[in-house]
Amino acid sequence: MRDGKRVATLDGLAHWNENEDWLAVQWLNQHLDVSGVITEAVGGSYTQFARISMSTGLATVLGWPGHEGQWRGGYLEVGSREADIKRLYRNPLLGKLCRFCNSITLTMFIWAN
Repeated sequence: MRDGKRVATLDGLAHWNENEDWLAVQWLNQHLDVSGVITEAVGGSYTQFARISMSTGLATVLGWPGHEGQWRGGYLEVGSREADIKRLYRNPLLGKLCRFCNSITLTMFIWAN
């Protein structure tokens, strides 16, 4: 919407105003190599979870677990990632999780609301 009028566009980010998410996406697009891997909170399909990776095109450790299982032919590949990511957000300094981050060559840790 611009000036109260609906605007047709193919830009999936056009609805974002210059909020923190939009600013983070702009910064990541300018500063992170396309081979970067990010992690963000895990949640259900068709929600705002994984919005940063979706908006930047950067790889994420795990986006929507349901979609990962559906499109990858099962949940074996997803493994313990959801639980590991939840622990990472609860205690990012935990040594075991730092090894987890190194095993997936994590580039950026996203902390957002």
